[in-house]
Amino acid sequence: MKRFAAVILALVLAASMTACGGSSSSAGETEAVSAETQAGEETEQASAEETEAVPEETETAEAETASPAADGEAPVLTSTDQVNIIWCHNSPESSAINQAALMFKERIEELSEDRITVTVYSGGQMGSAAENIQGVRDGTIQMVTGTAGNFIDERLAYFDAPCLMTDIEQAYQLFGRGTELRQYTENIIEQKNDIKVLSFVPAGFRETFSSKKAANYEALKDLQLKIRFSESPLTTEYWKDWGCISTPTAYANISTALQEGTLDALESPYESIVNATFLEQLNYVIRTNHVLTWAGVYMNQDFYDSLPKDYQALIDWLWETELDGYTYETCRQKNEENLQALADAGLQMIDLTETDYAKMREDAGPVYEIIQKSAGSEIMDMLYNALDIK
Repeated sequence: MKRFAAVILALVLAASMTACGGSSSSAGETEAVSAETQAGEETEQASAEETEAVPEETETAEAETASPAADGEAPVLTSTDQVNIIWCHNSPESSAINQAALMFKERIEELSEDRITVTVYSGGQMGSAAENIQGVRDGTIQMVTGTAGNFIDERLAYFDAPCLMTDIEQAYQLFGRGTELRQYTENIIEQKNDIKVLSFVPAGFRETFSSKKAANYEALKDLQLKIRFSESPLTTEYWKDWGCISTPTAYANISTALQEGTLDALESPYESIVNATFLEQLNYVIRTNHVLTWAGVYMNQDFYDSLPKDYQALIDWLWETELDGYTYETCRQKNEENLQALADAGLQMIDLTETDYAKMREDAGPVYEIIQKSAGSEIMDMLYNALDIK
């Protein structure tokens, strides 16, 4: 419009000047062109101003469009492959571990619309813990839940160190995703390229269940308890260092041995004792917190690598965003329930102090020397620093 008005004005001026005998027609034409040019420049300036505003609108629109990952949504699957995963573990059906396995089954089948299905075998139906780990290594089993430690790789012996980590929340923070300790551990497990770590959270402690009272560590040591435990070179050594006497006893004979006094105590997680037939023969739960067990979830690496990329992304996303936390909280709650069940059954709880734990670590010096030879000084120094152990 500005350009049109300028042209009209120029023509009017030219006509006026001709009528009055002024400048020649060429001068009028020059002025008209000049006015037209000015109008064109104004138009171009306005157009440039409008153009400069466009990128701002585009950037705003892009910022408002978030990807599924940014929204915390599950990856969208485009693959149609039908896959079944066999998951084995040795914990009871009522355990937190089994609840985590069933939750994984429920969520991945839901999100994949049954393109990925899971079959769970609990309670050692497919063999011992060691056999299940070997099955995952061989590829005859796709997934397994198991603790960490020497039976997976001797360099993981630091998980068998007695009274090293005595607080489950502390352990959860130290070995959370992205931490130096977690990465170090995953690198060892995955180094042979046959196992992939999907999850790794602390499940609870092995404790001491006794027919005799020991108010603190020194009292426990003085009692020279005749104790049943899961024997290995490390456990045999540290119970000896703590003044206790190894007393191998068949599970079916525990009740009789406790009654006859040929057995004073045994060490175990809470859940293994709650429904035991010999529960009434025990009087005390001495919370030695001497070995932390872990809910490690492992998958055969070749099987994982063979899955479509979007299936891999969904599995990883589930563990990272939902199931790590679910497994940890379920284990913690289950431990509290089992502890309350033991109290309701009449067992007295005896808590040890940090001084007790420090003394137990000190007395288990020979075990720590063995562990350091297997695990190496680097990881032990990392743990000592993280736990502020001198």
